[in-house]
Formats: sequence, structure tokens, C-alpha cells
Amino acid sequence: MPYIKPEDRAHYDSIVDALTHKLIEHGANAGDINYCFSRMLWNIFDKKGGRYAHANEIMGAVACIQAEFYRRKVAPYEDLKIGENGDVRGL
Repeated sequence: MPYIKPEDRAHYDSIVDALTHKLIEHGANAGDINYCFSRMLWNIFDKKGGRYAHANEIMGAVACIQAEFYRRKVAPYEDLKIGENGDVRGL
């Protein structure tokens, strides 16, 4: 869950905003985004000691990121498009 305390967010926001700006400025595609996330996750895994518990922790976070992104961003967009274009026949 990404809803950490505001004082904890302050440690990361400027770095995340800078990376986001660079990705957009560069015209980032899925490969660029994947590269940045992969580097970050692999670095965290290696620096924490590279044990199974660390891999499990990181993979759990990635799964939750995907689910929360879908719930908060993708599903509302799909609902908007259903309203604009109609639902799939039979649903």
C-alpha cells in the first residue's frame, strides 16, 4: 500500500518527481519504465543481501503496486470508456 506517512513521503517525493520528469522528457516507453523499476528493485534486493525473504518482500510489493494501480487508475478509466462507448455485448 503506497499510503505512507507524509513525513516519510518527503524522503522520496523529489527523487520520484525528478525520475518521472526525465522519463516523460525522454518519451519513455514501457521498456524505459521497466528498466528504471528493474534497476531499483535489483539494487534493493542486492543491497539487502539477496535472500529469499527479500525477493518475496519485493515481489509482494510489485504485485500490490499492480493491483492498486489497476484499482485506482485503470478501472475508473475503463468505466469512463464503458460510459462513452457502451459495454461489451453480453456483459
